[in-house]
Amino acid sequence: MLLYVTVHRTCIRYVIITQVAILAEAGDAIEEAAYGYGRHLGIGFQLIDDVLDITQSSAEMGKETSVDLKLGLATAPVLFASEEYPELLPMMMRKFQEDGDVEAAHEIIMRSNGIPRTIELAADHAHDAIKCARELKQEMFVDELTAIAKKLLTRTK
Repeated sequence: MLLYVTVHRTCIRYVIITQVAILAEAGDAIEEAAYGYGRHLGIGFQLIDDVLDITQSSAEMGKETSVDLKLGLATAPVLFASEEYPELLPMMMRKFQEDGDVEAAHEIIMRSNGIPRTIELAADHAHDAIKCARELKQEMFVDELTAIAKKLLTRTK
């Protein structure tokens, strides 16, 4: 379920790369590489977005944070944290709607391995995006797409 939500929340932005490859009649191998790049980049981007929603302040982000928790969403950091801290599970089931749930969940997530594990998963997807970019065999595009994939891991907003 997490993969489905993640892919559909962000990856749509990047799947356009596949559509461009199709329109350019690039061939099946290039279309698959372009789709893979967009998919992995989109998932990695969303995972980092989930991390920033928990680790950054509203002032740092320039927008409200902890939005996903307030909406009752259990993102990757929450799911990973719940493996260590099962007390998150009842909060997840009630979608963090009781008084103090968002704050308690935030505190638990920050002391868990949820954030590092999510960053590691995002890095795996960035690495997979780079592998797909290399299959495009156009050096100019490969360099640019590789730089974009690496940048997603260091973004702070």
